[in-house]
Amino acid sequence: MNDDNSKETPLNNQRIQSASETTAIEDIRRMFVDETQIPRIVNNNQTPAKRAAFAKTHGIVSATFQVVDDLPEKYQIGIFKPGKRYTAWVRFSSDIAQTAPDLNSTVGVGIKLFDVYGNKAIDQEVNGTTLDFILQNTEVFFASDATDMANFKAAAMSGNLDRFLVENPELAAVLNSMDKKVDTLLGEPYWSCVPFKFGHEFCKFKLYARTLPTTTHKPNFSGTHYLANDLAQRLIEHSINIDFFVQLRNNPATQSITDARNLWKESEAIPVRVAILTLHRQNINSRQQQEYGESLSFNLWRTLLEMQPVGSIAEARKVIYQSSAEVRRNVNGQSIGEADKPRAYQLANMPTFIPTRETPWPIGTLGNVTEDFQGYGPMTLAPNQYTTRFQEITISSRDVPYSVAINNYGSLNNTVQKDDMNKGITYVNYPYTTGTLRLLFEKNNMQSVSFDLRAIIENLNSNGLLTISAYKDNTLIQSYQAGDINARIMIQPSSGRDFNLLTVHYNSYIYAFNLQNFTLTYA
Repeated sequence: MNDDNSKETPLNNQRIQSASETTAIEDIRRMFVDETQIPRIVNNNQTPAKRAAFAKTHGIVSATFQVVDDLPEKYQIGIFKPGKRYTAWVRFSSDIAQTAPDLNSTVGVGIKLFDVYGNKAIDQEVNGTTLDFILQNTEVFFASDATDMANFKAAAMSGNLDRFLVENPELAAVLNSMDKKVDTLLGEPYWSCVPFKFGHEFCKFKLYARTLPTTTHKPNFSGTHYLANDLAQRLIEHSINIDFFVQLRNNPATQSITDARNLWKESEAIPVRVAILTLHRQNINSRQQQEYGESLSFNLWRTLLEMQPVGSIAEARKVIYQSSAEVRRNVNGQSIGEADKPRAYQLANMPTFIPTRETPWPIGTLGNVTEDFQGYGPMTLAPNQYTTRFQEITISSRDVPYSVAINNYGSLNNTVQKDDMNKGITYVNYPYTTGTLRLLFEKNNMQSVSFDLRAIIENLNSNGLLTISAYKDNTLIQSYQAGDINARIMIQPSSGRDFNLLTVHYNSYIYAFNLQNFTLTYA
């Protein structure tokens, strides 16, 4: 059985490269790094120095990568253990210069997971604790192998690209398909392009958000950075869940592991959802987040041995990414080694502070952390229970007669379900009665708490009322009354006193209410 059709490949077996393949890979590295990246850094005085490929950064995003609970056994390979959750940072990019317009550029995404233990496929990082995925919005790689890619790059750099494309129509067709208008980075499907080992099988990866929250934001395609602006606006409004798929090879005759341009038809090798990537609601322009992302390095070989990529294109990309990252980090004065701890999540949720003469320093109104509950799955809290599942907020149903829904509609009648009421905390008061929902802040006392409130009253003429009270232990600090059906609520006692408990008391005219998108400021 030849290498392309082999199934029982030892996990630690490194494929021996031919002399011509080794030469092609070094030629690719030289052309990308020595003859393109370094002269670009020097001649353009790049500060900071940029990557050799996918140089334009659209945004660096704090995220959570969670494996689904009901994962079939044959997909439980490597990091994919049912319910396993990883902290992640995600980089969205285009394969163009930072100053070039976004329209019709190829877009990509790099995902870095932290606290991933086990031997890695990069020799210099065998004991590393991070793992990377790299995907782009095209199903296959434009070059079939390293020799094909080296010939393409040589033709491009020597001024003979037009002739080369005529002589290589399949390669040209893929390149042409990569020039397409992207409405939003979050709506694109992304593929790994090259295959990977998956235990003793082989697979490709896919990332795709099947649904997106509604937004009033419209992309301005004439803007140079419209993709970054769209990404920032959408993440200010909502957290985003994106499905992550594994496409197992099931027909070696039509699904090559050596030809990176070979398409594995999804009608034959059906992608199966194995995890959910949750992009937290955040301000991606905050607190040097872009600079943090520029310091990160992504390499598809930064993975477990049982999940390492295969094929000469993958071998070439390993060498290019390592060499390019070393050059960039040296020029920028950054550590050459791989980070082993993620940037603190709460920093991603702190809006950029712009000092003025009147307010030269932050005064605590920016918020130390946000909680939109979207890093967690749906749950139901029965009466007289509590949950400490969430980072800063303990939810207590001690004083309510019905269940509290978190990230689901609960018993909300489908005729009155409102957009987004399946996110955050939803309480349905039917049959009508009175009660009090309790939110405790057990880790940190609060100076202020703000959140989005949506309420459904019995009818427009009734006196539906919510009373929100702040307490320090058992001492009432201040109460607020909310009669608006939709409002942004700010709880900040005028006395300046801190608090560690909020109660939401509802009267018998309230049918349901929803609380979400909390911003918490520590005392």
